[in-house]
Amino acid sequence: MKKRTLLISVLLALLGAPVHAVLPLEQRASSFEVMKYDYHVDQVYEAFLAPGEVLRIELQTGEQIQDISLEQVDGSWTVLQAEGRNGRVVQPHILVRSGSPDKQANLEIVTDRRTYHLNLQCSKESWMETVSWNYSLSFKRGYCSVVM
Repeated sequence: MKKRTLLISVLLALLGAPVHAVLPLEQRASSFEVMKYDYHVDQVYEAFLAPGEVLRIELQTGEQIQDISLEQVDGSWTVLQAEGRNGRVVQPHILVRSGSPDKQANLEIVTDRRTYHLNLQCSKESWMETVSWNYSLSFKRGYCSVVM
């Protein structure tokens, strides 16, 4: 994979295209590919976005979104509801984007099973591509795990 990325980067550099255009987000700075939190009722989860990039929030398969509420100051945030399908199984997703760095917003997602509270931060220094949760009650007590 690294050889292929390097080859593409060299070819694009020779053609005058910006090299960063072919690198996946997680290879360009300080990012977490997937942040997987252990779900706890009334917990507020931190989520970091890069300016202009999309954060995918994955909910539990089969969960039904009832309400999405975004508390923002400047209107620079966009929130879309989407879903992934594997046959008849549906996994709900929320896609979040902010065009402005150093902005903050609060997101609340209410489903038929639980409520999620997220503190969204837009940052050039660190960000996540995907946020998801562990729902099992059998996990060890811990705040979160990072999957790279």
